[in-house]
This record gives sequence, structure tokens and C-alpha cells, in this order.
Amino acid sequence: MQLYDALSLLVPSSPLVPLIQTTNVPPGQYIPLAMPIYPVPQGQKPQPIPKKLPHVYHLAGNLALVLYILIHVQAHIHTDTEAKVKAGRMRIGARSEREVRRQVDAEVLGGQLGHSMVNLLRDVASHPGVEEAVRRDVEVQEFKYWCKLVAVLP
Repeated sequence: MQLYDALSLLVPSSPLVPLIQTTNVPPGQYIPLAMPIYPVPQGQKPQPIPKKLPHVYHLAGNLALVLYILIHVQAHIHTDTEAKVKAGRMRIGARSEREVRRQVDAEVLGGQLGHSMVNLLRDVASHPGVEEAVRRDVEVQEFKYWCKLVAVLP
């Protein structure tokens, strides 16, 4: 998780990106960052970020990096939500699954994870190198996020 937190400082909307991009290109071999499959096909595990990463100069504002972080955050939101719903249903005198899920969705989507996911969706949508199909998909996901958040808030 700390790796993803550190790498999130290199997304296009970060104030560090213009500063990093004004530095000189580092000497040495360039290691390209492979583009992840997005969206992740149903039933498949998301690809982990590669072990060997390019120099920070090449990562700053990189679309593939933003997609890796977005996939990680979306997976984290899903697992966090499901774990909290399961724990909420196990309590004595627990409400229905629908009520528990609504409360958990409001907590998770309205919190830091939901906020970071929206920012990443916007970074992907506004990136100049993104394919149109991916741009439309992330815009639809952002719209669904806001609809769901409004529906679950008290």
C-alpha cells in the first residue's frame, strides 16, 4: 500500500509532476512501464505493478501508472466494502444486508478512498494519451460513483 501511496504523488494532477519534468532526463537505460488491461475483466485479479519501474522522471504523469493506481484503489474499495458488509452482518441484531451495505457504501465512498478514486478517474479522463473508449468508461464510472454516493447518503 505504501508503494501505491508514494506513486500517487506522480499522477498528472500532482503538483510534483511539473517540477520533476523540468529536471534533466536521467542517463541510463529506459525501462518502459507496460500498460495494464483496463478495465480488468470480470473474475480476473488485477495486474500488480511491475517490480522494475522506470526512473521517476519517466513515471511522472504516465498514463500506465495512473491506471495501475486506479485499478489498485478500485480493488481496495471493493474488498474493503465487502469485508465491512460481512462484519456488519455478523453483529448481533444486525440490520438487513441492504441497509448495512448502504451504510458501508456511504462510509467508504464518502471517505478518502472514494475521493482518491474520483481524482484518479479524472486524471485518466483528462490524460492526452488515453484511448477514447477508456475515457468514456472512466467518465461513466465517475458518473455512477456520484449517483451511488448521493443514493447512499442520509
